[in-house]
Amino acid sequence: MAFDAVINAHAAVILFFVLSGYVLQATLAQRPQSPISFYVRRAFRIYPAVITATAFALLVVSIMIAQVPKSAGWLSDELMVRQLAGIDLALCFLAVSSSLITPLWTVIVEIVGSACMPLISFAGRNRIIGPALVIVLAVMSPLLMNAEPLLLASLGYLVNFAVGAGIYRITPGLQDLALRRPRLTVLVMVGAAIGLLFSRLVVKLLVFHHLTPLVTLYYDPWLSLIETIWAGLLIAAIVACPNGVGVLRIPFAMFLGDISFSVYLLHYPVMLAVASGLSLVQGYDLGGAYAPVVLALLTAAVTIPLAWINFRLIEKPGIALGRAFSSLTGRPAPAQA
Repeated sequence: MAFDAVINAHAAVILFFVLSGYVLQATLAQRPQSPISFYVRRAFRIYPAVITATAFALLVVSIMIAQVPKSAGWLSDELMVRQLAGIDLALCFLAVSSSLITPLWTVIVEIVGSACMPLISFAGRNRIIGPALVIVLAVMSPLLMNAEPLLLASLGYLVNFAVGAGIYRITPGLQDLALRRPRLTVLVMVGAAIGLLFSRLVVKLLVFHHLTPLVTLYYDPWLSLIETIWAGLLIAAIVACPNGVGVLRIPFAMFLGDISFSVYLLHYPVMLAVASGLSLVQGYDLGGAYAPVVLALLTAAVTIPLAWINFRLIEKPGIALGRAFSSLTGRPAPAQA
């Protein structure tokens, strides 16, 4: 219960969206291209891995639903609600539904954010319109984040992409500040990391006066905005360092960065497969005290090699195809100021 209450998975999601806005803005600024060319690259970057993970999840559910006993509790329930067909299944393959792979909701947000990035990037060229857009998106965020359907709710996260794009534009100024005030940069980096990790816990303790499960207030828009501020400060401090954060450049960190998208997509169906296998072991209790730790370790051990294979055989060829097709979509857009 304590681990579930303290861990802040949503902060990682917000950090990813802000970082995505930064990277996509860098791509648009450093590699002038038409919006269509940009969309083609993003589609080939996202969809091959999504389709592979969705097919794998469908296979796991189809095989395990008949093997897992109904007495398996949460696992049986998870498999039952993921028996999809027809239009529901098609929407999962199109990455507009997270009914089969729950974490896919963040990929839906990423697709919406990618679709809006050329407009966000264009607005950011103006020193008044760019910041004004961030403020407007921040005001709209609480109104949209819990809306239905999910595609509409995804608009509530656009402020994260706009913040990331804005950080890219002021990176030279941030780097100049870091050279003059290196201690301040480190202080902001450490403080932002702590704030990002624990601000949600502090707020929930103030509201409920006791530890609460991870799902409590998970999609709260105001907490998301607080995390956006911390995430923005953290990324700004990182990019301000002339050589970046050294730990991010070590080979293992770069390896994890390469396979991170596949890890994120595959870990959930792998978890279902591993849990299903454990449930068939005579006398094993999925609700036991150490069961979550065992499940997490086995899931990681299976997911990482699968993610590496998916990255090498699916993601990299997809990226190459996107690059090839984007070159056929017309002349590049003018370079940005």
